[in-house]
Amino acid sequence: MCGTILSREGFKVIILEKNSHTGGCLQSYRRDGHIFDTGVHFIGSLDHGQVLDRYFRYFKIRDHLKLKRMDEQAFDIISYSDGSSYEFAMGYENFKASILKHFPDEKRAVEEYISAMQNVCKAFPLYNLDAKYERFKEMGYFNINAFRFFSELTTNKKLQYLLAATNFNYAGRSDKSPFYVHSLITNSFIDSAWRLVDGSAQIARLLIKQIKENGGSVITNSRVTSLELTSNKVSSIIVNGKQKIEAEWVISDIHPSSTISLLTDLNPVRLLNQRIKQMENTFGPFTLNGYFKKHTFPYLNSNYFYHPQVNPWTDQTVKHKGSHGSFVFLTPSYSKSDKFADTFTMMTEMDFDMVKKWQHTKVGERGNDYLEFKAGYAKKLMESAEKLFPGFSSKVEKTYTSTPLTWQEYTGTPKGSMYGILKDSNDPLRTMVFPKNRISNLLFTGQSIILHGVIGVTIGAVQTCSEILGMEYLVNKINEAS
Repeated sequence: MCGTILSREGFKVIILEKNSHTGGCLQSYRRDGHIFDTGVHFIGSLDHGQVLDRYFRYFKIRDHLKLKRMDEQAFDIISYSDGSSYEFAMGYENFKASILKHFPDEKRAVEEYISAMQNVCKAFPLYNLDAKYERFKEMGYFNINAFRFFSELTTNKKLQYLLAATNFNYAGRSDKSPFYVHSLITNSFIDSAWRLVDGSAQIARLLIKQIKENGGSVITNSRVTSLELTSNKVSSIIVNGKQKIEAEWVISDIHPSSTISLLTDLNPVRLLNQRIKQMENTFGPFTLNGYFKKHTFPYLNSNYFYHPQVNPWTDQTVKHKGSHGSFVFLTPSYSKSDKFADTFTMMTEMDFDMVKKWQHTKVGERGNDYLEFKAGYAKKLMESAEKLFPGFSSKVEKTYTSTPLTWQEYTGTPKGSMYGILKDSNDPLRTMVFPKNRISNLLFTGQSIILHGVIGVTIGAVQTCSEILGMEYLVNKINEAS
């Protein structure tokens, strides 16, 4: 996105990608002719005039995306081991009705929750394409803890936990997760929720096409191995240990700590480096992907969030690391069929300590004990899926697994963190990383800046590029295009 913005503004852009495929967590991959997404499985706020729709129109990709609108009455389904389930509906009036159907005496609490969430979203300028960015720093929303907010909202524990039941979407922690993170992520899906038909890689392909049309280039298998500094400025970028590239500006999308580790002189960012090293990262996922025997399992136009108990805050409920049993289940959308599912994805939190002993090995070279470990974990998830969908296992043809080690190797994120740096409501400024730093021509972008997810990274890219182009100028350009 940064490359697209700057190439449109006359900059000569080069994207350096260490992997063989571009797109980071937008990548898709094929196995036996079946498409699997790596990190982006659903997106929100794409109805006309909604926030991501407006950004995507500026990026000239909105009308070229293959999308499927999810079930308006149940884009998310929350299921518990006792057999009970709840639906989240699209649109705030529908959403309110879907909650009050189960909690008719909680109208005040539900309305207060919706109002608070909408107020938070209105207060974030780039979430509303408002160029008056200074307001962003004045808001007191950073200090509101999500768990505490729900606890004070109502005495009904079931409702408290239900409203937080999708906290996998932001790696929810009861002691740290801010309410603003919950609000910005949740609001986008209540606005409208969508699947990317035939894979999320289409977003990256469309952006790359524009970069090339604007005279830029995208070079894969190009790992940046160091950033040479001269007088607090990146003087050259070293690729694959030998090739030297010089640039007016350098933008890094990888984790800030990984970026800093590339610098030949740490003195300019010594304090920032110390602060980032003290920051906690969000969890890494264990992912189970698989494909079905042909025409055996129905396509489900909803995401399923399963919890073995009502309390979704895993840091409170985990007795043994990584064994809380909560997971997300979904069937991606493919153009082959609307009636039957082709593949499925299951994701759950995994503590890095569970795979730490293999951390110095590479994909495909981790040995049989690692394969056995993954197979055992996959078996547990398959057994859990049976509770949701009896007979599920008999319809699965083949499965594939990944752990936080996989994420760490492909994305360079410490410990395979799914959403980058964990935001902390207790000390919000300490866990904020802004694009600008003491190295004059080096800027950060990506999921650790502002917010994660497609919407968060989009907003972060605009914030990053505004350091070069000016915030008011860039936001006006986006507003004109949308």
